[in-house]
Amino acid sequence: MSEKNVEIFRRAIDAFNRSDFEAALALCHPEVEWVGDPRVSGVRTRRGHAEVKRYLETVPRYWEELRLEPERFVDRGDQVLVLARMTARTRRGGPEIERQFDQVITLRDGKIIRGRWFLTREEALEAAGLRE
Repeated sequence: MSEKNVEIFRRAIDAFNRSDFEAALALCHPEVEWVGDPRVSGVRTRRGHAEVKRYLETVPRYWEELRLEPERFVDRGDQVLVLARMTARTRRGGPEIERQFDQVITLRDGKIIRGRWFLTREEALEAAGLRE
């Protein structure tokens, strides 16, 4: 079952990277919760399809390009740890942004029920019950 979970999240990332937000949202449970790091200004938790959809629809408004590039998926049963890089370029110009973007994804009944991203790899590994 858990390898299936890795594939589900891989498909969600692929959909996000092609800006097919409807396809990405279709892989999420109706009660999905997307949790950002509260230490980042303006970041908040979004709950349910409607809130997540509203957020996803803002992405093209602010970002000329925004891509997630998974480096490694770690199968944790009903959770998937994704060690990834994010590359982005704002619509206002400026240099390309590249940063680590590690996440722990929880799945239920074949759907993403919770996603949480972390500022540091150490925090992501700890949340997944691992140490590097």
